[in-house]
Amino acid sequence: MPDLGVGHVAPPRGFVASVLTDELESLRLLASEGFLSQALKSLDERGSAQDLVRQQYTGRYPFELLQNANDAAAWAVGERRVVFQLTGSALVVANRGNGFGEAEVRAICSLGRSSKDPRKSVGYKGLGFKAVGEITDTPQIYSPPYMFGFDSRRARDEVGRMVGGDLPDRQHLPVYAFPFPLELMDADEDEAVVSGLLAEGFVSVLRLPFRADVPRQAVRRHLTDVLVPELLLFLDST
Repeated sequence: MPDLGVGHVAPPRGFVASVLTDELESLRLLASEGFLSQALKSLDERGSAQDLVRQQYTGRYPFELLQNANDAAAWAVGERRVVFQLTGSALVVANRGNGFGEAEVRAICSLGRSSKDPRKSVGYKGLGFKAVGEITDTPQIYSPPYMFGFDSRRARDEVGRMVGGDLPDRQHLPVYAFPFPLELMDADEDEAVVSGLLAEGFVSVLRLPFRADVPRQAVRRHLTDVLVPELLLFLDST
């Protein structure tokens, strides 16, 4: 297992938790002051923007992940390699480029703060990661010392707890606004894979557990269809 820098783990974990807490606390305050309907409407608009991205980027997540890895690799020293690995339960993508800091955590959590067309309101790279919603509801990011993930069911439960009851079935949520701190053990059966990639010098490892309705073979087909050798001609940092 790689040395994650014990002296530096707690503050980043606390930062991720604070992003989550701030989002939830603002909902609790609005609900307690009688503005629950307005709060739910805002969440619905932000969640709808997130869903729009997923619909418009259908079939593109392999390319978006490679493009993001290529952007990160521009900062790499030495070998600029990206790994796509299919395990029994997830797609794992690793790169050696620029890792996550506070700015990157906030950026990946920022989509959907407006009902405007998300293609015109956030950057290309921020949109790209959201394309993984095609295959997973629980994406995980391991970029020590920042390790966090998103969970649509858990976010729904937490928001319901803050507003004092179950959410309507049709309620949309901006799931990526609610990051949950993770440990390496949260990679479950892929803990050894994630740890091994970090030990090899990869800076960021994304684990994308498949939804129950997403066959592993479908993901394999997406990868082989999209990630053709000719694509590398257009990626100057990989």
